[in-house]
Amino acid sequence: MIALDLSRLLSRAGRGTPTGIDRVELAYAEHLIANGAPACFTALRGSGGLGLLQRRVAEQFVAAIGAAWRGGRDPEQQNRQARRIARQARIGLLAGPS
Repeated sequence: MIALDLSRLLSRAGRGTPTGIDRVELAYAEHLIANGAPACFTALRGSGGLGLLQRRVAEQFVAAIGAAWRGGRDPEQQNRQARRIARQARIGLLAGPS
């Protein structure tokens, strides 16, 4: 099983142009999701440790931030959606088991 830390992508939601590191992390996440690889997605908790993200939320977030960074008809709406899902993911980390 592969564990991919999405902390950086979550912190970059709604921040405009991605860096090279952002693009590489996004490519890894999209590849794992598209191929149905046995993977889980994690992110830093407020307490400093890693927490497990719900797979569905991680997939939604990766799709949303990818769409926002690639542009489209309404980039501001896509950025808002990526920020909303990132917020949900961080709340899930706070509410999850420690």
